[in-house]
Amino acid sequence: MEVYVLDLDLLAPLEAEALGRLSPARREKALRLRRQDKRLQSISAGLLLGHFVPGEIRIAPGGKPYAPAGRPFSLTHSGALAAIALGHESVGLDCERVRPVSPALASRTMGETERAWLADRGAEGFFTLWTRKEAALKYLGTGADRDLRQVCVLPGQETVLDGRTVALHTVRFGEYILSAADGRDAAFVPEEIRIDDLLKGL
Repeated sequence: MEVYVLDLDLLAPLEAEALGRLSPARREKALRLRRQDKRLQSISAGLLLGHFVPGEIRIAPGGKPYAPAGRPFSLTHSGALAAIALGHESVGLDCERVRPVSPALASRTMGETERAWLADRGAEGFFTLWTRKEAALKYLGTGADRDLRQVCVLPGQETVLDGRTVALHTVRFGEYILSAADGRDAAFVPEEIRIDDLLKGL
């Protein structure tokens, strides 16, 4: 699996140029967003897809995007980081900036064994599990419309969801936690991609 990450703070000064490289539909979608952070996230999705995923993007039942002519992919963003994973079969990727979390959120989203695992791991532990849940559900393509407490993704334990074994891998990248899901081997090392390289490729 390959995972490429993009620093959106470096994209901000080149926003106008980047907008000019997007398809009309993607550009219009980005320009409807008033907040710059949301606009940059939308632009980054267009740049990453344009560089790594050729051809038309379609939406499968359940909401998972795919490219009939390209490799399986998964997009994610959080804060000033955007990322794309490329796999050889279905793939899921999620990232989150580590930040304080309320105990109530953990109670609503984590099962009993997960809450015990979180006891002394703080926000980094929470976002480790959160991103693993999101990545696993993206891999399955079923969406997150379920009780997340029933989606157990503890590191070091086998994860089986909907009768399928899900391989998960999690890394810390600066302020962020990234998790990927695959059917066999989700190991990856995030590779930073330069804005200039993205703009040249479009």
